[in-house]
Amino acid sequence: MVLDDFAPAAEAAVALATRCGYVARAAQSPTIVIRWLHEWGERSVRRNLLLWDDSVALSPEQAEVLDASVRAGRLRIVQTAIDPRARPVTESPAVAAVLRKPLLNPEALLEALNGTDAAQPRAPLPAPPTAIPADESPTGLVLVVDDDAVNRMVLTKQLVQLGCRVESAQNGAEAVALARLHHYDLVLMDCRMPVMDGYSATREIRRAVTPPPPIVSITANTTIEDREACTNAGMVDFVSKPVRLLELQRVLRRWLRPRSEA
Repeated sequence: MVLDDFAPAAEAAVALATRCGYVARAAQSPTIVIRWLHEWGERSVRRNLLLWDDSVALSPEQAEVLDASVRAGRLRIVQTAIDPRARPVTESPAVAAVLRKPLLNPEALLEALNGTDAAQPRAPLPAPPTAIPADESPTGLVLVVDDDAVNRMVLTKQLVQLGCRVESAQNGAEAVALARLHHYDLVLMDCRMPVMDGYSATREIRRAVTPPPPIVSITANTTIEDREACTNAGMVDFVSKPVRLLELQRVLRRWLRPRSEA
């Protein structure tokens, strides 16, 4: 079972679980998951597995129902999170493992879902980043450009969490068209996309928009040659995929104005 209130992310998780050999279905509310557990009840020969996104809140009563299924050995819960370090693992219901979103690695998913529940102490998670005072936190309109829907969703959630307004484009040509119509305070640009890649889109935006917004490369390629290509195209900074919340916060604080100056 996949519990995620964002449909594209839920569909991607179901597809990955199916590739791993599971029969998977998605729910957008914990009520549906609990109904399924009641319907299956004792008929379940195998232990049920739940991928639970940390953005979906549970009431104390719902958490207790899931906890009871875990204690009875009928359920294993794996939590998914954009940045597991940014928040503590929920203690109730009992979470066996945490996976970083987006879910791309079948081996990691299999290990999390099939892992044993041996009583091994979990290493404490690093403390979340120090909160920035509201009037000093960066703000602005950010354009996210990426051909992968899950990547766009993850970045959008992170940016909203950090206080930004967000629009998105799925290729460089769309980004250029939007940049001509709207003023963006920052552009987060994937490099390799169909139709028009990030390098060409960056050059075109810098030619077409005065003054151009700062354009930051979001890429899985971190070689010196890749960074030089980004710089030559006019990008001003780099962020590696998967994007960590702390790194994204660093970029926002560097290139966006504090809320008090907006």
